[in-house]
Amino acid sequence: MLRAVLVLSLCACATPQIKKAVPGLSSRTLLINGMPLSITLNEPTLSQDSVDRLFDKIQKEARKIDNTFFATGSLELINNQLAKSKGPISIHPMTGRMIADAMRGYELTGGVFDPTVGPIVRAWIEMRGEQPAPAAIREALNRVGSEKLILSADYKTLRTRVAGMRLEPGGLRDGWVVKHIAAVLASHRLVNYLINFRGACWYGSGVGPNDQPWRVLVNDHNTQRAGFVSLSNQSLSVSVSLVPRPDGRPGRKGHIVDPRNGFLVSESRSVAALAPSPLDAEILSTATVVLGSQAEYAVSRIDGGSVLIFYGESRKPLVLGRSPSFTQVKSLDEGTYFQAKRAAYKQE
Repeated sequence: MLRAVLVLSLCACATPQIKKAVPGLSSRTLLINGMPLSITLNEPTLSQDSVDRLFDKIQKEARKIDNTFFATGSLELINNQLAKSKGPISIHPMTGRMIADAMRGYELTGGVFDPTVGPIVRAWIEMRGEQPAPAAIREALNRVGSEKLILSADYKTLRTRVAGMRLEPGGLRDGWVVKHIAAVLASHRLVNYLINFRGACWYGSGVGPNDQPWRVLVNDHNTQRAGFVSLSNQSLSVSVSLVPRPDGRPGRKGHIVDPRNGFLVSESRSVAALAPSPLDAEILSTATVVLGSQAEYAVSRIDGGSVLIFYGESRKPLVLGRSPSFTQVKSLDEGTYFQAKRAAYKQE
């Protein structure tokens, strides 16, 4: 399932910056192929040299996992071969495992999260975001469906049941990076940290300031501050159905494809999905944008999963699954720079 129809621009990585938040917290933001990866450590015993070495390693590992598909052209090479035949195509085992992760999302959501949605996405791109002809959508749908993928047990070979398929696994891009970095931090026996990739996927491990769960501010479908989600050994993924029009015209436009019918989701929704795994949270958030209030089955398939759905006139979200820790904002500046500044004054 594609989170955005438009191709993300890539740029070179910049030098990471470090800043001190409250005492005991160290935060850095790295650029991974032009996209921000922010990590906050609540590990006051770490020396500055240890932090420097750790973040050098994190940047290399994050690039490696993101490059598997997206920044090196590997995905396009695979798709070029799929356009010509059913395979077999030789792939790197890491690529194969990532395809398997995406195929699992298809199974968990009854086909709503689908990494083979590429032919439909291409049809919309060719029409510059306008609706393709019904015949074009029907033709694309014939080449969509993860049940048409055949992945070898050793993850080294990919085949398809029909020619002309196209992979678009971007719906798990953020989750792959966050999961990999969490594994790197855990391998260094670090317990208390918050990972934030692109403001779209988070993982909070252990505790944050004052031994409390990590708090993340989420917006509603009107891009207004909605409330705080608390994370403790949990991941959070956010998805929205409508974004600013790619052609610059006023208004917002759908950008997530429903692989069951080939159309863009047009109802305004914002989803915050929680799960123990970043991959499961990503699967849930994207699928729930498509399904809306009908996402209960998908949520029930993911252990410890829950979603907050913001839509319509109500400021309170619809909650499906395990009840998350959510606190609605009470004032216009709650959760902003101004609130943080007031907190700093109180500490002084």
